[in-house]
Amino acid sequence: VYNIPNREMRRVTNELAYDAAPTWSPDGQWLAYESYREGNLDIYLIKADGSEGPFRLTDNPAPDFAPAWSPGGRHIAFTSLRGGSRDIFMRSLDEGINSGLVNRRQSLGLQEDEASFAPAGRSLCYAENSAGFPVMYALPLNDRYEPAEAAYGLGQQGRSPAWSPDRKSVLFVYEQAGRNFLLSGSVEAWSVVPQM
Repeated sequence: VYNIPNREMRRVTNELAYDAAPTWSPDGQWLAYESYREGNLDIYLIKADGSEGPFRLTDNPAPDFAPAWSPGGRHIAFTSLRGGSRDIFMRSLDEGINSGLVNRRQSLGLQEDEASFAPAGRSLCYAENSAGFPVMYALPLNDRYEPAEAAYGLGQQGRSPAWSPDRKSVLFVYEQAGRNFLLSGSVEAWSVVPQM
């Protein structure tokens, strides 16, 4: 963790394992991240100052990765290969390691990845890559983070979505001719060419 005002760097994890894709809890106290340990990729939780944890959040032989913290702070969405394809799962932090886990999309054969919660938690944006290139989708959610209606395509190629704080646009990575660009598009006007 890099403290910008103090220009201080602090190491949080001390394992020899691969640790990546950290995401902050809404209160800034915890980090969820993916880690490759004991021959498997799973999701872990650790206090941001390293004083508590790590705690293993997933325990399945299939890889679990790309965590995203809900705005309410009690759920983590992540990508899992446990069904044979990339699916978006949701893990409740209020239940045990082998319970409170739900496949939010239930879409066999599709390749869904890189979930990102809207600031109010009412939508989950993600990339789907079945066509050989990533296309972004949004899944409306209710107040319990369950699907409120069917997911809809945003009509934009891209991956790694991140919502703006006002929920009006999504920043994403767009690849063209071997180069990556950051683009931003209005959620209300996806048919319009995204702004750079």
